[in-house]
Amino acid sequence: MTDRPRPRRVGPLDRPWLHQRSVLLVTPVATDVEAIRAALLRFTHLHPDSPISSRLDEATGRWLPVRAGDRAEHVARMVVTAPDPDPEDLTGYIKAHLAPPRDLPVRLVVSPTAVLGDISHAVGDASTFTRLLMAATRGTGLDELAARTPTRTVLHALRAGLRTHRRDWVDYVRHRTAPPVAAATTAPERTRPDFTGAVIPNPALREITRWRNTHAKGISITSVLTSMTHRALVSHGVPLNGDGLWALIDVRGMLGPSDDPRWGNLSKSLYLRTDLGDPAAVEAAMKQARDTGRALPALALGSLIGAVSATPKPAPALAPRPDRVTLTFNSMPTLPGLADMPWLDTGTKRFFGFSPSYGPDGITVFAIRTRDHMELTASHDENVVSTETVDKALAALAAPTALLVDMAG
Repeated sequence: MTDRPRPRRVGPLDRPWLHQRSVLLVTPVATDVEAIRAALLRFTHLHPDSPISSRLDEATGRWLPVRAGDRAEHVARMVVTAPDPDPEDLTGYIKAHLAPPRDLPVRLVVSPTAVLGDISHAVGDASTFTRLLMAATRGTGLDELAARTPTRTVLHALRAGLRTHRRDWVDYVRHRTAPPVAAATTAPERTRPDFTGAVIPNPALREITRWRNTHAKGISITSVLTSMTHRALVSHGVPLNGDGLWALIDVRGMLGPSDDPRWGNLSKSLYLRTDLGDPAAVEAAMKQARDTGRALPALALGSLIGAVSATPKPAPALAPRPDRVTLTFNSMPTLPGLADMPWLDTGTKRFFGFSPSYGPDGITVFAIRTRDHMELTASHDENVVSTETVDKALAALAAPTALLVDMAG
């Protein structure tokens, strides 16, 4: 007899996200490292089958549940301490402390007034991560994260939606779109993933809103920001594909009513063909994706493929430089748990989140609105686009007058 739990295969909804991680830094917040450790240790005892209570074997795509006698050590590895970050150099702080062992489902770096979290994307999407970070920081509310939405819920929603969306969904499956294949411009070289960020202050956001009301009335701010981001990157020399973008769509609202929380990987990236320079065209493409609910069959198809396919491979360490990159633009008005963070009134609230670059052929921009401003982050490969160039493009968004004049012309 042995108390060693059996390994479990990473679930179908989560397998496409193996080898990918997400990062989130919140500050200033009240922290209590011992309370965080105690809450996580309690969780591992109550929910030993949860991914949070396990180690991840990325090579085989399996969760390895931690034995009861090893759970305190597991939590000690997940929660470490560090000094407070410099609010003017959050990227430097993250780079200095972002080195989690790949087998950890989540790692929290706790300082007196900040928490830096790194999570395996196999645990869940941004909504799940933010809720986990809030619950751990407050030391309460973690238990609801033990309930993960199963694949059958997605399949039931898919079946229920066929009557309304059958034609659109069949068309999507038959004609799934993807970015144009980029041509290699160099021999394979070691990839250099990097990231950066900026803040769009409220006065700049009001300026963008006024421009929208004059020049693109009825168009969402997200679509305007997408076109602005495209223009800013291109104007600074980024070889961006202008014929479409990847957009992340949350399917929770498509799953039907439930008394249970919806945690796990319940978002799907869709490639939308559109003219990125035209906010109205971007809006039309996003509206079509939402109205047809095509993210649901895309998610279901991805989970079915994940259920029968071999374990996904990590991004290659060596890759040629492409002649173009494709934009992923994710804009969120808020995330579950963000407002409930134990914020302190000692400085500007910062919410710095991103997913590290997964290859040289893309640049991902993440935007989230807070009460004080909008946070922008970008992840990319430095071989293809220098971080200095991306910084200049984000700065053009943060001080948008010249960019908006150019767009109006």
